[in-house]
Amino acid sequence: MIENRVLEVLLIKTFTMYAVALKSNQKQEEILNLLQTWLSGVKNGVTDKIVSCYSKNAALWGSITHRLRCDEQGIRNYFNEFISSEKHNLEVSFREIDIKEIAGLPVVSGVYVFTWLDDDGKKMAMPARYTFVLNNRNGKWKIEDHHSSLLPS
Repeated sequence: MIENRVLEVLLIKTFTMYAVALKSNQKQEEILNLLQTWLSGVKNGVTDKIVSCYSKNAALWGSITHRLRCDEQGIRNYFNEFISSEKHNLEVSFREIDIKEIAGLPVVSGVYVFTWLDDDGKKMAMPARYTFVLNNRNGKWKIEDHHSSLLPS
């Protein structure tokens, strides 16, 4: 009788740990998909795709601005400026990525590098550190806060 109960408790704990691991893996995959969508939008210059990654009242401190953008239109304006015609073949890649949970919210930090050709064909690079704070809105992960700043040279 005791052996059955011990086995039952062990099975419950094992299944619970497995379920938590599955949920965690699914969450991480969903977060990585959001980042991939953002990355694709930036690379392809599709502002609507980029903006769709942010919540309606998200905050953005971009790398090339002196103003905090706190709404959809402000974020759209920032990326329209950032993805200008002066940046040919714009690419962005995540060089470092760290995902952790703080106060129940996923926080993604690291370094990304933007590269492009200027009007003279010269290759330009802009490495920057970033932090994304994410939140699940109606079953979809969205960026609530995005801070980006140029790395010191």
